[in-house]
Amino acid sequence: MRRYNKDTEEQILAAAQKIFREKGFHGAKTQEIADEAGINKALLHYYFGNKALLFEKVFLTSLGDVLAVLGTNLNSDEPLLDKIPKLVESYIDFISENVNLFVFVISEIRQNKEFTDNLIKIPLGKVDFQKFFTQFKQEVAKGNINDIHPAHFLLNLVFLCIFPFLGLPIISNMFGAIKIDNSDFKAMRKEQVTKATINMLKKQEK
Repeated sequence: MRRYNKDTEEQILAAAQKIFREKGFHGAKTQEIADEAGINKALLHYYFGNKALLFEKVFLTSLGDVLAVLGTNLNSDEPLLDKIPKLVESYIDFISENVNLFVFVISEIRQNKEFTDNLIKIPLGKVDFQKFFTQFKQEVAKGNINDIHPAHFLLNLVFLCIFPFLGLPIISNMFGAIKIDNSDFKAMRKEQVTKATINMLKKQEK
């Protein structure tokens, strides 16, 4: 029976996350990961078998982190209009602190065809989308919010939060006077996204 040292395993995973997020699956070398972890390559293979299996572990863990932030808010029992501002705030905080993580996840979903064929393994259990969709549809049926498909609403909210941080180099060049990586911008972005998404839901008074 193989014996694993938890500290060594976590050391390898931390090194793999760093290298994969910087270089992607195809750009990363197992020797680089082993060097970053301070171990020899044979020990890396002992723990994770090969680069593909290590990448799968890192990718699913990374995506799980993203989904966990969504799930914490979407799965709560709070009224719909109360949970939206909290979701926006926590999601923007998480994105701003983990921009490379989002770049990594999005680029690998687009480029790594071999892995994306296995996306059934994604830990979607962290987000109970059906619970959120049911709550959303109930509010529509009661006439409390506009009749929008909940999936489209959620996509709009998520990408309103993500895009400014993913497009930082472009936006910085376009709006040189705006420092989008500071706390003032982040606070303003939370306010604007919250207003936009709440207004999307609220019915206009006649």
